[in-house]
Amino acid sequence: MPRTWLSPIRLLMMAAAALLTLLGTPSGADAGLVVDFRNITVGRQGGTGSFEVVLVSDDPTVDSYDIYGFGMQVDIAGTSVDFTGATTATTAPYLFSLTGSYSYDDPTTYPLGTPQTPPQGILLADTPTQLSTFQAVPYTDPSLTTITEWALGLVLFRVPWDVTVGSYVLSVDNTASTFTTYGDDGSGGVDFDYPLTIPFTSNPAIILVVVPEATPSMLVLSGLGVAGVGSILARRRRMKNRREGLSPAR
Repeated sequence: MPRTWLSPIRLLMMAAAALLTLLGTPSGADAGLVVDFRNITVGRQGGTGSFEVVLVSDDPTVDSYDIYGFGMQVDIAGTSVDFTGATTATTAPYLFSLTGSYSYDDPTTYPLGTPQTPPQGILLADTPTQLSTFQAVPYTDPSLTTITEWALGLVLFRVPWDVTVGSYVLSVDNTASTFTTYGDDGSGGVDFDYPLTIPFTSNPAIILVVVPEATPSMLVLSGLGVAGVGSILARRRRMKNRREGLSPAR
């Protein structure tokens, strides 16, 4: 029976899937808001990549959650992969993109995508410039084919050349993260004097770090290097032969 050979990337993906299984259930309190990672690119040594942080509500007991602001601390464990920033250029609609009131372009308020020290952590944080502006996140039945997700940001990362090939866990620091809302003022309005936090859970994910692919330019340079080494070795052989009288000097 012929053997089936698996590529290194395939093997890493299988190992990553097994690791996620071992990580188990989502972290955080039981709640209807769930934070997930999407569209994670493979990290190649010496290269860059990205992933999206998204939000969904799967609590059937709550029609929707009104979110007035958020702060998400995202970390990566066991590596020196560096977070370099974040944008709102997400596949899913950015959480506050439909409110008409942004603050992520003003770093003096709630900067979106602030790398932490060391840079293996990043803070995604934003709130509309108008206090009364919010985004309603409605319940989405998880059994549906299409689930309504809201993006909290597209995180950018860099993989140094010396990072070991392998699987590295992305996670949300629930204790350093929050979603903000406000309660009822007793007369059908919103009490902006007393902000409340919305409990949430989060699911870990994996970044795969692999060796870079050989590009045409790399192959050309490699060929030039081999040719150069061959030329040097040939020159040394000729010199040795001349010294030993095995060939006439040119």
